[in-house]
Amino acid sequence: MKSVLTFSAILAIAILMWQCNRTTYTADTFPESDYLTFGSGGGYAGSMTTHYLLSNGQLFTSKSMNGEKTAVGKIGARKAKKLFQEYQDSLINVQYDEAGNVYQFLEWKGADTMHKVQWAKGQAEAPAVAQTFYQQLIGLLPKED
Repeated sequence: MKSVLTFSAILAIAILMWQCNRTTYTADTFPESDYLTFGSGGGYAGSMTTHYLLSNGQLFTSKSMNGEKTAVGKIGARKAKKLFQEYQDSLINVQYDEAGNVYQFLEWKGADTMHKVQWAKGQAEAPAVAQTFYQQLIGLLPKED
C-alpha cells in the first residue's frame, strides 16, 4: 500500500511539473518569433484572415485590419514541431511571391529571419508543396458552425 501511495505522489508531482513547464500565450503575450502564419486576403473589400500556429501548438486567428488575435484552439506540441520541421524541410527554399486579387500565403517567423510564400488563389503555377502544406494547416483549424 505504501508503494502505491509513493508512486501516486511521484506521478502527481511529475504531472504538475510537466504542466508548469508549458508556456501558454494570450493575445497580449503573443511571442515575437517562432510561429507559422497562414491565411488569405484580397478581394473587393481587401479583407484578410491570418492564422497563427505557435510552436507549443496554440492556434490564433486575426480577421480584421487591426490585427487583433483571438485564440481558436490547440494541437499537440509534437505535431506543431513536426509541422515546423516540415516547413523547414520542404518550403524554406521556395521563392514564390505572385499574389493576385485574392491570395493565400504561408510565412515562418524565426528569431532572426522570416520566410514567406504567397500566390493567387487557384493559381495553377503556384508551388504544389505550398498549396498542400496550406491545406494541411487549414485542416487544423476548428470547424466553424
